[in-house]
Amino acid sequence: MTERTKSASPLDFPRSPAQKPMRWLRRYYSAALLSALSLGVFVGASPGFLWADTAEAEAEVAETAPAVSAEAFAELQAAHAAYARDLDTLWICLAAFLVFFMQAGFAYGEAGFIRTKNVVNILMKNLIDFSAGSLMFWLFGFSIMFGALMWGDVGFGSPDSATGMLADDEGKPVAQSYAFFIFQRAFCASAATIVSGAIAERTRFHAYIISTILISGFAYPVFGSFAWSNLFDGANEGFLVQMGFIDFAGSTVVDRVGGRIWLD
Repeated sequence: MTERTKSASPLDFPRSPAQKPMRWLRRYYSAALLSALSLGVFVGASPGFLWADTAEAEAEVAETAPAVSAEAFAELQAAHAAYARDLDTLWICLAAFLVFFMQAGFAYGEAGFIRTKNVVNILMKNLIDFSAGSLMFWLFGFSIMFGALMWGDVGFGSPDSATGMLADDEGKPVAQSYAFFIFQRAFCASAATIVSGAIAERTRFHAYIISTILISGFAYPVFGSFAWSNLFDGANEGFLVQMGFIDFAGSTVVDRVGGRIWLD
């Protein structure tokens, strides 16, 4: 028998050595991006990583720098504080966007585990998690989770719209507060989506909409007020906060709530 030879394809063309770095970049760009962001946060939070003798460097600069007035120094401090606040807001937004893209991963993962005829249904459920859930979290879920506590040292904030909590005393919106809201909303959607994957192909669409509204507007915020109530206002301390409870990246507030609702 003669050995069969592979037929040439018009797509088979020799690759030049210059294309190898681009192929590597396309393959590993996500990991490289996350690594760069993590390194940037570490360096920004730890100046000693690059400058070992920070105190000596500051003292040297203080000796050689020209004297400035108190007013100029106060303006410099205010500008530095505003710059740091803007960087914090940017980082919170980046983290919220990464958590938000988990919704796409949930949708693809759930679609791969169900029958083809139900793929559109599960994709719509993931869309409802964020659309209807965002509305409920805005109307009263955020205030229940981070508002002034109604039950003393237990938890459960006063139900109200998030508009007043995200503005200053003059009624102007605060960018950092809105970034915090987006970040927490992304986690709330993750808790609701856990239920979506667990009960895939087992519920009707309208019944799932009701469950998403209850999870985003009541169940998740109530438990969140027990453990995370002091993240927005340090004066609010639920009973888990007072006991010294620390949640590791939402493993209890997010994953346990979604898993427990699924089991019930």
